[in-house]
Amino acid sequence: MKMVEERTIQKVGQIILGSILLSIGVNGFLIPHQLIDGGLMGIALIIYYFFEIPTSVSMICLSIPLYIFAFIYYRRYFYNSLIGLIFCSFFLDLFAFLSDRINLPIFPSAIVGGIFIGLGAGFILQTGVAGDGLDLFAQMVGGFSNINVGIIIFVLDTIVLLLGMKFLGLHIFLFSLLATIAVGIFTSILTIRYIE
Repeated sequence: MKMVEERTIQKVGQIILGSILLSIGVNGFLIPHQLIDGGLMGIALIIYYFFEIPTSVSMICLSIPLYIFAFIYYRRYFYNSLIGLIFCSFFLDLFAFLSDRINLPIFPSAIVGGIFIGLGAGFILQTGVAGDGLDLFAQMVGGFSNINVGIIIFVLDTIVLLLGMKFLGLHIFLFSLLATIAVGIFTSILTIRYIE
């Protein structure tokens, strides 16, 4: 019993750490330059830039269909990942103040932001939890295909970036792509166990 409690505390701590890292990456490094990450976070950031709807609200709304799908077909993933969505959304709002506190040029911001987000997402995924609906989808695909979850997320993120290029312009798109590559590398490194 004590061992189960310790594992639960460790898992929640790792989810919180991952959510904080992800939130710092988004708020401190991407938002100041209107860069996006891929996936649902990227779509939520585009919505934020155009309509000023908080990223956490958009991320939750965009994730609902995928969470409903998981609830129907993959209950284990649904229950495990709901906590990730809640923590990520909470910390995205909590660290929103960083968007005007860190003043790095766009190039290092893209790299450092991508590293923070990749580490955060990787830590969260290591616990078997997803931070948003797209990560949840990647987990489900990775679970039955034995493809690394980080690679799946990178492919989906790139698709979102390509679809969003007309909203961003080429300059912002290229730096967003750089951030997404950093996210993909660090997420893949931390989720390598999913291919075993």
